[in-house]
Amino acid sequence: MSEPISHVDEPDPVPSGKRNRLSIGHLLLWMATTGVVLAVAHRNEPPPSKTIGFASILHNLNEPVEVVLERMQQKKWRVWQRQYQTGLCFAPVYGAAAAAVALAAWRLVTRRFGFPIQPGHWLLLVTATLSMLLVSIPFLQQLGIGQDTPDFVLTMTMTAVVATITVARPQPLHWQVAFIALGIGFGLVSIAYVLGFVFSSFEPPPLYVVGVFVVLAFPFIALLCAITDVTGRLRYDVFHWIGIATLLGLAAHFVALTFVARFVM
Repeated sequence: MSEPISHVDEPDPVPSGKRNRLSIGHLLLWMATTGVVLAVAHRNEPPPSKTIGFASILHNLNEPVEVVLERMQQKKWRVWQRQYQTGLCFAPVYGAAAAAVALAAWRLVTRRFGFPIQPGHWLLLVTATLSMLLVSIPFLQQLGIGQDTPDFVLTMTMTAVVATITVARPQPLHWQVAFIALGIGFGLVSIAYVLGFVFSSFEPPPLYVVGVFVVLAFPFIALLCAITDVTGRLRYDVFHWIGIATLLGLAAHFVALTFVARFVM
């Protein structure tokens, strides 16, 4: 008589997250970090329209300079104001990413190693890292370290972060491939910046275009991975899905900013 087949020793395709249940404490943390994001965003509120200068583009015009200047000021101010308001609407997205960093740090300090372990957990940390780097770019530019240097610091840091995540081997395989693709994208952009520094070139090499394309395609790759998760009935905790939603929210924010810059009159 044959013995029944045991599945006890079979590896779980998804790391367990039994302790990662959404609680009131997590919601309070999210509210707190969202408040911090709103406070930081408030510093970027556009100045009054009359403080915007356009003297350099007002020559050879048929209308009085004052009329054209006021019209251009109002148009630019409306774009800035809409972008600022759009950023406020997406503050909960960045608040969730910041809360994930705080939660990961707390779990590390208390040695409760259950977060981050799933792909969506890592997506939260990637989103948080990218957001913090984007916020730091204006401050780096004020240091006078070169026009492209802040962007190079961003891409190099993201390459290192994604490489670390890839070494952690987020399960299952399709998510591993997705993170490898993201790391390659940032890596190619970083190499392109290095080549630009070495050869003092102002034209972006093909590596830059390919790298940017891969990075911009990552939200779509992540969405395909999420669909694969659903169709494959893989079990994840709620933070995995929050991570996917946060990444898509980040992508939606950039699309909204582009739309506002082009179509607000």
